[in-house]
Amino acid sequence: MTTKPDDSPPFDLLRWFAWLSPLVIGVITLGNAWVIAAFLDRQLYLREAETARDFVQSILATENSSPYFDARDDAGLQARFAMTMQHLMAVPGVLRANVFATDGTVIWSSEASLVGQRFVDNDELDKAGRGKLVVHGGRIGEGHHDKQEHRGLDELSEHYVETYIPLLNQGRVLGVIELYKVPRALTEAINAARQEVAVVALFSALFLYLSLFWLIRRADRLIRDQHRRLLHSETLVAVGELASAMAHNIRNPLSSIRSAAELGLDRPEEPCPEQLADIVAEVERIGGAVNELLHYAHMDIVTYDTVDMNEVLEAALSRVAERLSGEKIAWRFERAEKAINVLADRQMLTHVFVSLMANAQESMPQGGDCVLRLVARDGWCEAEIEDRGCGIPAKMADNALRPFFTTKASGLGLGLPLALRIIGRLGGTLRLLPADPVGTRAVVRLPLAKESI
Repeated sequence: MTTKPDDSPPFDLLRWFAWLSPLVIGVITLGNAWVIAAFLDRQLYLREAETARDFVQSILATENSSPYFDARDDAGLQARFAMTMQHLMAVPGVLRANVFATDGTVIWSSEASLVGQRFVDNDELDKAGRGKLVVHGGRIGEGHHDKQEHRGLDELSEHYVETYIPLLNQGRVLGVIELYKVPRALTEAINAARQEVAVVALFSALFLYLSLFWLIRRADRLIRDQHRRLLHSETLVAVGELASAMAHNIRNPLSSIRSAAELGLDRPEEPCPEQLADIVAEVERIGGAVNELLHYAHMDIVTYDTVDMNEVLEAALSRVAERLSGEKIAWRFERAEKAINVLADRQMLTHVFVSLMANAQESMPQGGDCVLRLVARDGWCEAEIEDRGCGIPAKMADNALRPFFTTKASGLGLGLPLALRIIGRLGGTLRLLPADPVGTRAVVRLPLAKESI
């Protein structure tokens, strides 16, 4: 049974967060801003209503107009109450005043046409009739009247505050006074509060988004880096197993070759001692390469010593120079003025620079100049190999350090990954950068040994 591969694209955490989180944060911010603004509006309206209630009760008590509600047929009380209401209408900001009896009938109004009418479908009036202070603000547009008693208000003002004030006498409701006001100070305070809530909500949402975006981006980078390291480790495990298998399969025939060559050297009458000596030398060389590969497969058993980077680079350059016969490549080594010591395995570190120099050499088939620089700064040793070859495109720089990635016609693409792993094991870094004006710079940074700091 075969399983169909999953062709769906990988989940992009940062991209999803970038477009989804503003929607979620925006909805939450708008909801919170609306709740806070509504709460402020209610509290400000309530303070305005309580102030109006205290003022109305004070003026009624001062002018002794409250008895009118129990004796509305008394002409003297009618005149006194009318005078009190005129005083009330003279208060700045009051647009209209309606006075209701307990049955909902208008017994006095600044709008004469409303006197004598009864409004029974008024929830606010019913609540006030039960002794509760009721207030709300609103806007009356032209031709829009939620209640019949709003008639004519759009000619006076678009914004208003409507307050139902129950008039109490020893806990008994005598009547209800309804005031329509345009409190400019209150309106300005409400608008200012709404603007401050909007500004605070906007900046809070922006700060929250940027903070979370920074956190998610960092987490995304960490996840991607760990994913790459995991893939890299899995690949390197396979490479290590391959190296062990190759070493096991090569060592046996190498042992036979060496034995045969040594037997030939023990017989001086044979006509080819020099060739047999070459065989032994080449076998030794192959054995060294196999041992080096085994060192990479089992790096935990590597013994680190203090080595001078000047000597390591000279040794690597001498090994590369053996391959330069007949090629038009000139190496220039800019040595450090004094010894630069690092803690490393000399043989493996030499292999790293031989591999990097070989890559530089192969990038210039027509010949040219290569520069090898060595400096020490800020507790680090920096070795730089610069060629004038075709260079590596920026998009391919990271891929070039991946196992089995190669642009050559032959080769497995293990040279740079092996070098990267060795340098990483030594606590350093390996970067491939573009050279100026053309070419590639391979920069190796290693921590200096304590005696060199």
